[in-house]
Amino acid sequence: MKIYLKKHFYVYAVVLLFSACTWSPRRKHGQSNVVEVAFEESMPQNSSGQKKKIMILSSTGGGGHTSASAALVSYLSKDYEVEVVQIFRDVLGDFDPLNYWSSGRFCGEDLYNFFLTEGMLWGGSLCCTIGKRSWVSWHRNKMRERLESFFIHTKPDLVISVVPVINGLMYDVVKKLHMRGILLTLDPDATHFMCGLQNPDYEHFHCAIPCDDTAILAAISGAKIPQEKLRVVGFPVRESFLTLRDRTVVRDELGIPQDRMVIMVLMGAAGGRSAIGYARKLAQIDVPLHIIFCVGRNEGLRNKICSLKFPQHITFSCFGFTDRIADLMQASDLLITKSGAASMFEALYAQVPMLLDHTSHLISWEHTTVEFVCRHGFGEEVTSLHLLPIMIKKYINKPYLLEDIRAKMREYNILNPRDNIRKLVADVLVDITDKESYECIK
Repeated sequence: MKIYLKKHFYVYAVVLLFSACTWSPRRKHGQSNVVEVAFEESMPQNSSGQKKKIMILSSTGGGGHTSASAALVSYLSKDYEVEVVQIFRDVLGDFDPLNYWSSGRFCGEDLYNFFLTEGMLWGGSLCCTIGKRSWVSWHRNKMRERLESFFIHTKPDLVISVVPVINGLMYDVVKKLHMRGILLTLDPDATHFMCGLQNPDYEHFHCAIPCDDTAILAAISGAKIPQEKLRVVGFPVRESFLTLRDRTVVRDELGIPQDRMVIMVLMGAAGGRSAIGYARKLAQIDVPLHIIFCVGRNEGLRNKICSLKFPQHITFSCFGFTDRIADLMQASDLLITKSGAASMFEALYAQVPMLLDHTSHLISWEHTTVEFVCRHGFGEEVTSLHLLPIMIKKYINKPYLLEDIRAKMREYNILNPRDNIRKLVADVLVDITDKESYECIK
């Protein structure tokens, strides 16, 4: 049955690839070229003394873009009018055959998330390949026109992109309309954020990276970004990650035992199936542990974990969707997580040692995330679940190893994203005038 399903998905993926390669959306009769977006009547206008408008281009594919966008909103909403736009679904949705055929009920990002949830990471990689081919090559001019009409209609003072693939198009439109733009990369392998970018020397466009690591600089080198246009700002995490709290206090608040190692299992917003495998292996360890499982809104995963039999010396907590991820990480001695950039950088800010899941196929850019963690000594990769008990007991028997990792994290001293992103935005908007911001995008 599993082989049949796998073959079925392979056939479906090939059909999807063909559709994306040949798909060219046709406007319905009488449909305007302008993308209509609903705005509240009370939204402040860009006149003297009123807030400038910032538009964040985001995506629902995976969880990293969503969490980064939410962090940016929290940093900037006090001083600016901030709006998050799901650019692939709501603006460029007609170029996605799944979105078009289902009338917006199912899109390429939903398929990507489905593949991740089911552990079919090869399918996630295929979706990204299709996206690059479709967005960058075959529909480039039409998609540029769509972005241009969207920006003319919505009139943002600043566009911040936290998504891959379309940034070359975004840069072209921002430059043509004399707007302001910031590209904020999220992955150590930022290659897919650079699609279509080549020597972006427009004076009001900047590229921001989480850290000046050699892997990131190598990934963006092909775009030939001028040095004066490049800023190191940190990774946009929620503000709760920017303050380190006393571990014993946090454990008392959360009802977590103080007398044993605490391991947190976090497999991401779209993932989760692999968490069951980790739970079963952790249940086999013969020393006292407390395990924190974060399942998000996946109630099926919660039920499966709670139905497992754990020995008496192993206790566990199961958390659904929560805004206390930072506290849960800081209460933990060790984090087991997927190889995504968002979870990795959150752990770096929380200063919790990591075990990155590499027990199956990784999406192309996640290999660099694993290499980043191992090279800096922030943790290890788990290549087989059979090795997990050995790795855990190593840290239990030699707790100084965990402290060594935390010391390396402190020494790395990753930048405060809130302060640096606020400063970058202020610098980009400092010389903008109300007259310019409206007349330049007629």
